[in-house]
Amino acid sequence: MKVRELLGTTAVAVALVMGTANANVATADEIGVMFNCGNYPAGKQTARDEALARSTTWLQARVPYSQSACHNNQFGSYRTDCSGYLSMIWGLAHSYTTSTLHQVSHTINRADLQPGDALNWPGQHTALFLGWADAARTMPRVREQAGPNGSPTVERNWSATTAAKYTPIRYNNIVSYNVAGDIGTKWRAMGAENSVVGAPVNNEQDGAPGGRWQGFQHGNIYWTPALNAHPVYGDILTRFMDTGDEHRWGYPVNDESPGAHGGRWQQFQTAHFYWTAATGAFPVYGEILTNFMNAGDEHRWGYPLMEEAAGANGGRYQKFQNGIWYWSARTSAYPVYGDILTKFLSTGDEHTHGYPKEAEKDWAGETGGRMQTFENSTFYWTPAKGAWSVRNG
Repeated sequence: MKVRELLGTTAVAVALVMGTANANVATADEIGVMFNCGNYPAGKQTARDEALARSTTWLQARVPYSQSACHNNQFGSYRTDCSGYLSMIWGLAHSYTTSTLHQVSHTINRADLQPGDALNWPGQHTALFLGWADAARTMPRVREQAGPNGSPTVERNWSATTAAKYTPIRYNNIVSYNVAGDIGTKWRAMGAENSVVGAPVNNEQDGAPGGRWQGFQHGNIYWTPALNAHPVYGDILTRFMDTGDEHRWGYPVNDESPGAHGGRWQQFQTAHFYWTAATGAFPVYGEILTNFMNAGDEHRWGYPLMEEAAGANGGRYQKFQNGIWYWSARTSAYPVYGDILTKFLSTGDEHTHGYPKEAEKDWAGETGGRMQTFENSTFYWTPAKGAWSVRNG
């Protein structure tokens, strides 16, 4: 077995440390399997920014090159040659060699190189790709363990001639963004990139106090220790984001679920969001939500047509497919519907009659009659007469 030899003179060795743009790259056959160092679970998913962060630790530590030594840090124990360095960067199961890296990577087009990919010459040398040093995209910026023995990890530019000898490769499990923890578990259980939310578009980050979230192509996944991880997507996500996101509505309590009549709904800490193709998505919250749920929810009242809005004299109202719910601090929340609603709206609504003080109920005054009391009026209805109102008092 040959020990790595540098091509060129002592000046080349100096250039390796100083980062000279046109320094020659060493050639080598690696001892490899004699010094695997640590062993770890195979198939780790590694984000590009994580790979770059890993590579920085050896650069800062000035790890000395050797084919017969291991370096230990928070990312594990790996052989201190070029392929051991790349194995550490990618989080591989052990220290691979330049001749075995193909087992965990695949060839890509040179034009597709991204930071975190690598340039490999099997049996000779490999280096981490950082980016292009020239507009023509012929001179790569790399990090590498280049030798000779004792030389520290280096970052430098390769010449176009040197770069042309190498094959661009990509780790099979590298991702643009890392999806980890409970969010990662949920995402993979949903189908990962093939799920309803698609691939990640950023890394996990802080949300409103106590929670975390991560963005994907078609949705977000939110997490808290108490509620675990749940996706929010589609029109519900759009409305959720446009009306204050988790800072207003809290975190999702469940996944989006089927509702009545082809609709969908999702519970958050302070509201439910309801959706149909015909109505769009709207939140229902507070006492209107509480009483709406207790009085038959969307199965009886249909889906919301709007977000809750301000009414007369400090009250609130919200329109649904089968009625309007009214609320005030004086009266609580009650629905108004059918012929009584039609008459109520046509004769001044809550501006004239005030807010309902009870739900519609049977009226014993006439057979089949119904009634509903408001702050300023009482409405009556019979099949024969329709709806009318009488002022209270």
